[in-house]
Amino acid sequence: MSDPNDQIEGFFLAHDAFQTLFNRAPLPMWVYDRENLKFLAVNDAAVLLYGHSREQFLAKTIFDIRPAEDRDELKEIIDLGGYEFEDRSWRHRKANGVTIDANVYTQAVTYEGRAGALVTMVDVTKRRQSEARISHMAHHDAMTGLANRSLLQLEINHALARVRYGVRHALLCIDLDRFKDVNDSLGHALGDELLRVVSAKLRGSVREGDTVARLGGDEFAIMQCGIDGPDDASALADRIVQMIAEPIEISGHVLRVSASIGIALAPDHASDAATILRAADVALYQAKGAGRDGYCFFDQEMSESAKARRELERDLRHAIEHGELELHYQPIIDTVSSRICGAEALLRWRHPVKGMIYPDRFIPLAEETGLIMSIGEWVLRTACVDAASLPAHVKVAVNLSTRQFSNSDLADVVIYALAHSGLSPERLELEITETSLIESPEECLRTLAQLKNLGITIALDDFGTGYSSFSQLTMFPFDKIKIDKSFTQNMTTRADCAAIVQSTLVLAQGLGMHTTAEGVETDEQYRLLRLAGATSLQGYLFSRARPLCEIDFDVTHERQGIEDAA
Repeated sequence: MSDPNDQIEGFFLAHDAFQTLFNRAPLPMWVYDRENLKFLAVNDAAVLLYGHSREQFLAKTIFDIRPAEDRDELKEIIDLGGYEFEDRSWRHRKANGVTIDANVYTQAVTYEGRAGALVTMVDVTKRRQSEARISHMAHHDAMTGLANRSLLQLEINHALARVRYGVRHALLCIDLDRFKDVNDSLGHALGDELLRVVSAKLRGSVREGDTVARLGGDEFAIMQCGIDGPDDASALADRIVQMIAEPIEISGHVLRVSASIGIALAPDHASDAATILRAADVALYQAKGAGRDGYCFFDQEMSESAKARRELERDLRHAIEHGELELHYQPIIDTVSSRICGAEALLRWRHPVKGMIYPDRFIPLAEETGLIMSIGEWVLRTACVDAASLPAHVKVAVNLSTRQFSNSDLADVVIYALAHSGLSPERLELEITETSLIESPEECLRTLAQLKNLGITIALDDFGTGYSSFSQLTMFPFDKIKIDKSFTQNMTTRADCAAIVQSTLVLAQGLGMHTTAEGVETDEQYRLLRLAGATSLQGYLFSRARPLCEIDFDVTHERQGIEDAA
């Protein structure tokens, strides 16, 4: 059987047709000497692609079409005998200095009596560029150009692989405080630009080798590699907090935002990507709870707290779906008739294992997770249905959360609850806290106007606890003021609390508003509030919050000795 190399040699030497095929082949081809690595023959496609003339080619070696920085590698491979007849990819350099990516396919030949190699080359530069673009898109955030979560996890895994050699790392999870306010007030386009500015600041705050990623929304992360200890992470966190707190001017708007940061260390807190991400996120949640605009390191107690929180959230979702929530009502007493004139609906959660859970435990969680919206709608509908069964002179008061009040569909939700229950609008009272009014006063005014037009009563709840309460009484169309229990309960022992209560009642009378004093627990408080002109009273002196079926709405709540004193 004949040697294939002999056949190829025969074609080169004896057949003009093959020479023609070689020269005119659409793919670049050449033959080089396996001894001295000089070019022996090149075809027209190679001359065209590389920009060397045929004469120039024949004066060169295969080293001359490699970038200078790759030649040592090529020489080493040749010395080890791993170069010839191995189909692989190389970087090549054209006559104009441009580097291209080449796939080469090599076959041993005998050429003019010399041991040679026939090379066929495929230019894959455009394909590689396309692949690189696709890879970049798959691993980077399109808006900011930062690494995305997928790439961050890869970089974390690479970093954590070095932990066994004693290398330490820190992961910082960063969240912009109240970024939603920027989007809501100034629009998403400006919010996106703010994210790009913050991204540039974060990128400029780290060392080469650290990874900055955008995880989504206004949440970022930094993998700080090769640190000496926690102080390095603290220094970076301090730098970021101060840097982001600086005013940022965008499109004529001066924006002031802050950042909360959670920090987890490796190997101290985790040895894999999922665990360290979770630990940093738990620390971030702690930093936000501590007042925002700062940072917090992870510790195990946080993990236990986060676990309890996740369990509570899971149980709360189950409670909403399976009817474990219920309403209790605390009567409101008219100071003239001493009869019940209304009742405040108060939410309770009857947990099948933990028993009765009060709102201070789960309402903040509901606010954070967005569950408050569905809970709030249920409370409103249920309270209206319950109120429709009560005597006509009794109103029902329902608290609105800040998120509920900021909902643009609030008026429609109220209209549905009234229509569903058949309750007259005049018998529904909505209680709004001062916090709900601060963020967007103009939007609040529009919402309050819509509610007032329905004929319902609007009450300002917890009056006196905010920093601008008195000015808000003239800004917003309230029908009633509810004096916070912290003033009511201390009015007999503290002159400042007594003065605030007295001033509030006088102001309300002057503005034509009704008043309800909360937290009434003693006969002395009862007497003083009646004398001062409070419209109605609420507190344990009359009743705790109870299921509707346990309340007698016909009873008169007169206090012995009080009537005469008044």
